[in-house]
Order: sequence, then C-alpha cells, then structure tokens
Amino acid sequence: MNIKAGRFIFRSPLVGLINFVPTVVFIYSGSQPHVAGINSWIDKKTNDFVNSHDVVDTEVISKEDA
Repeated sequence: MNIKAGRFIFRSPLVGLINFVPTVVFIYSGSQPHVAGINSWIDKKTNDFVNSHDVVDTEVISKEDA
C-alpha cells in the first residue's frame, strides 16, 4: 500500500503538493499558541531588565568619531 501510494505521489507532483499543504497549515496553526507564549515570556523578561535600577544606559562612540 505505501509503495503504491509513494509511486503515485512522486509521479504526480501536484498530488504531493496537495497532500503537503494541509500538513503545513496544521503545523503552523498548531504552533502559533506556543510561539505567542514564548514571545510573551521573552517580553516579560525584557521588561524586567528595562525597569531594573541596576541597569545603566550608555552610548557607544566609535574610535573614528572620538
């Protein structure tokens, strides 16, 4: 069964593409909540450093400009 299906898919690239697209959409939509959670965690950690009193803002000047 798998060998026959593989031969059919590789003979016709359109069939392979039609089978591939729903899988990509499913993985993409399934991973969006995880990516959003990771991004919000990174933003939270970044905001903790921005609001910290131990951080000093500095400006970098190149040797050529000095």
